[in-house]
Amino acid sequence: KEMIALLRKQVTTGAFNGYWQNMFLAARYCLENNINLDEGLQWAYQSVNGSFGAPHFNALSTLAGLLDKLGKKEESDSVLKKALAAATMTELNAYAGSILRKKRVTEAFDLFNLNYERNPGAATAVIGMARGHAARGNNKEALYYARKALALAPDEKFKAMVEKMILALKEGKDIDQ
Repeated sequence: KEMIALLRKQVTTGAFNGYWQNMFLAARYCLENNINLDEGLQWAYQSVNGSFGAPHFNALSTLAGLLDKLGKKEESDSVLKKALAAATMTELNAYAGSILRKKRVTEAFDLFNLNYERNPGAATAVIGMARGHAARGNNKEALYYARKALALAPDEKFKAMVEKMILALKEGKDIDQ
């Protein structure tokens, strides 16, 4: 209640004016905490369409999520389509991972695949394919993509993460715990 009151005060006093990110964060708070959904939806609309709104992936995906929670599936799907079109490689990978954590394996795989189609030479997109195949129980394909990502590793930290993933896949362990 205190956080919603603070957000509402920021919105009504104009403290949030000028930056779409402020309205997006207020809407995202409502979505992630499953509270104040109707007002969160209004804030999400403002983050996308207001005088300072911007159709960025984060704002659009939050709007889609709120519409979905409020039972407006058709509108949610339409907005999500726009969000995915606007997504960067990193945003799309992170979003696919969040869908995977919700155990929506087919949808997550499709998103990892979309990212790979857009960015076939990028380690982030390639490792997404490894995660997607592993989630589907196809460790052979997951290993193929993990090894491919290892060769593309942009730094030692990424390389160590992929090496750990390869070892887990060889041992038949879940790589997305």
